[in-house]
Amino acid sequence: MFETIDPSQHSSNTGLLEVFCEKIAKNKILSQFFQNREDSTFLLMNEESKGIFGGAFLVKNRMSSFEKRIRENMPAATRQAKEAWTCTVYLHLENENVFTDFECFSKKFYVELYQKLSEFGHKEGIDYLSIVLIPGEYLCTEVLGFWPYVVEVRPSESGDGLFHGILSLLKSRPKPNPKTWEAYLSEYNRLAA
Repeated sequence: MFETIDPSQHSSNTGLLEVFCEKIAKNKILSQFFQNREDSTFLLMNEESKGIFGGAFLVKNRMSSFEKRIRENMPAATRQAKEAWTCTVYLHLENENVFTDFECFSKKFYVELYQKLSEFGHKEGIDYLSIVLIPGEYLCTEVLGFWPYVVEVRPSESGDGLFHGILSLLKSRPKPNPKTWEAYLSEYNRLAA
């Protein structure tokens, strides 16, 4: 489902990367964390024929750019390295009605993306990622993907309105969160208002 595009493959995937980066750039605050595209890695799913586009953007950032609670809770080895991998996620569907079960597709997307992030972590020798997400994506990763965050700074608690977290890559499969789909919709509608 996902294609890994590392820096050596950027030139052969310019169009795809431009589209993804344009989506991230729409949020000025989020885009500040993802400016260094040259050394970044992308995990992308592109099903243009179905109107589906999404994935993850991974880049190394200085620890000083992280939200204070994230900096303080990063593993000691990461803090000493003074930089860590940061990730954001984006999913865009032209038409949700393409799927007979949109919720099932979304769950599959976020669970498989977490698995790809775990593979990336294994390849890079890292156990944790710093995550920065817009509120809607955060809710999807938590409620649909069951991502195992070890530290969470919710949008209402952060100074910039974004979710900041530390994601464990040590789990073989995310565990279900007790939140229900109805709770997700209620929170999503509240944040969208």
